[in-house]
Amino acid sequence: MLANRSQQKATEAMERIRTRLPFPLLGVDSDNDPDFIYANLLRYCEEKKLNFSGFGLTRRTTKLT
Repeated sequence: MLANRSQQKATEAMERIRTRLPFPLLGVDSDNDPDFIYANLLRYCEEKKLNFSGFGLTRRTTKLT
């Protein structure tokens, strides 16, 4: 599947962040707009097998391991 522009930008940003962290990224907790979360961050976390929790996931945390 081809990534759309916002997905591509989100992936690029997350990869830049991961390379700059002094520790391994285990998960993402975000309180951004739900459309952004579900369309981009959640997909990124699924692909990278990261834990994900955030806005709109009340009483539920998506754990991908």
